[in-house]
Amino acid sequence: MLKRAFFSAVLVGALLCGTAGVSNAAGEGGAIVVPKKGAAFARKGTVTGPQGGTASGQGAGAVVKGKGGAAAGSGSWNGQKSSGTASGSAAFKKGSGGQSQTSVQATSKKTGQTKGATGSTTYNKSTGGSTTIETDSGKTYTKTYPPK
Repeated sequence: MLKRAFFSAVLVGALLCGTAGVSNAAGEGGAIVVPKKGAAFARKGTVTGPQGGTASGQGAGAVVKGKGGAAAGSGSWNGQKSSGTASGSAAFKKGSGGQSQTSVQATSKKTGQTKGATGSTTYNKSTGGSTTIETDSGKTYTKTYPPK
């Protein structure tokens, strides 16, 4: 579950930076890997979809072998039906747990209505954890996870 939370934070920055199937993509960034120690990466870029929609984003993260890691990403899009922003971050400690936060806000081009949501996940290997999503309309959704 923590790997998914970590991955979702990275996805916001990385997927919007040209790793999805698009008609045009440009980006820059890289990674540093120190054998037996850890790794770090940073990336930013823009994409244009086959029907003219655009997205841009950036992400960065680091992992220390045997310790844990953290990542953060943010992005925005402007498509045919909506435009918006998203961001996320995550951190974990090897063997014990971690947390992640995500937020998104989108505006419909048809109605002009803007909707958003925030989410957070915490997990501790000994006590379990939960994911909570809160919408800007006041609805809250929670899922709990047992300890391992």
